[in-house]
Amino acid sequence: MVFASSVGAQAAEPTASDKERARSLLLDGRAKLEAGDAQAAVKAFEAAHAIMGVPTTGLDLARGLAALGRLIEARAVALEVTKKPPVAKEPAAFTHARGEAASFAEALAGRIPSLVIEVSGPRTGDVSVTVDGGAVPAQALGLSWKVDPGEHTVEAKAAGFERASRSVAVKEGETLVVALSLPADQGAEGSGGVPVWAWISGGVGLAALGAGVGFTIDYANVRSQVDRDCPGGVCPAARYDVASVEALTARWDRDLGFMVGLGAVAALGIGAAIYEVASAGGAAPADVAVVPWVGPGVAGMSVGRAF
Repeated sequence: MVFASSVGAQAAEPTASDKERARSLLLDGRAKLEAGDAQAAVKAFEAAHAIMGVPTTGLDLARGLAALGRLIEARAVALEVTKKPPVAKEPAAFTHARGEAASFAEALAGRIPSLVIEVSGPRTGDVSVTVDGGAVPAQALGLSWKVDPGEHTVEAKAAGFERASRSVAVKEGETLVVALSLPADQGAEGSGGVPVWAWISGGVGLAALGAGVGFTIDYANVRSQVDRDCPGGVCPAARYDVASVEALTARWDRDLGFMVGLGAVAALGIGAAIYEVASAGGAAPADVAVVPWVGPGVAGMSVGRAF
């Protein structure tokens, strides 16, 4: 068993050909990085590091990633280099690379920007937030969320609320606050918001109430006139001819009909709106009663709520 493991370890060691290929890739990557082609340089560094996996190849890869703006990944690679344990009789270049990687990782820490994401509307535990499609835990909201410099898209969503999205650009070393407000989804059942139809219903009810008040006042005037001029429902011929009596009767019937009809519409419309408002917010709907009332020259409605 020990012998087999030793052979396996020896087989994993890079051959002379592997070392030459890695050396060639490393030099090619450095030349490309110096020429400003960081993308091609990183490709060469990745290949060299895959072959050798030593501190020098890791340090070059970290530098190439940083040149591309991939600072978080670059720092992770640099820290990985610092954690590689020294081996017996290793080249001095490896020891030097570890020290360089430690300094580079420390410098990168100050260059990596942060987003502080703040979401208002739903409760923190109910909201789902992503940055460039990657999930951000609810526990991290309001705290520093490390990102690479450049443009990012922050999205937030929650059941019963409209989705919110914002695109931001952040510079190296910058801390940017991203505030997202999620309005309640008016069309969602149980969203805690008041549906649009409830506001329309309330508006119609108020309009009906206003018109009904007018007819109620006129009905009160007609009734007062009849009580005064026509005791027992008989109007004196000296003051009222047939046409006047018919007009007074029609006015009485019209006002009474509209008063009752519009009062019912007002009660239904406003009552439905009040019920929806009282029920919004996820709590158990309270008992709400709407009672219209009329009196001489006035009209209105009483609203009661049982808790």
